[in-house]
Amino acid sequence: MILLLILLQFSGCFLIYNASGKTVVKRSRRGVYLRDKQPVSRLLGWLLVAASVVGLTLIYGFGAGFFYGLVVLMTIFSLQLLIAPMNLGDQPRKSAKNAR
Repeated sequence: MILLLILLQFSGCFLIYNASGKTVVKRSRRGVYLRDKQPVSRLLGWLLVAASVVGLTLIYGFGAGFFYGLVVLMTIFSLQLLIAPMNLGDQPRKSAKNAR
């Protein structure tokens, strides 16, 4: 259950980050679609983050759940801001034929 809530927070952070006006748009379908639907993806992202924090609050109680949700939120956002500009997933894969 907790892993599902953390994945909800990650998905929400991903939507919020890609809907930002400062993000460089990649030419993938996903990047262009999220930029075109910017208000919807931003709203959906914040709803996912809020749902995750509410779920953690129900599991751990008000104080501990809210604090745990904020710690996970800050961790995900900071890792995303550090890793996303590196474009690690955009590199072409080498096949066995090209390795020779």
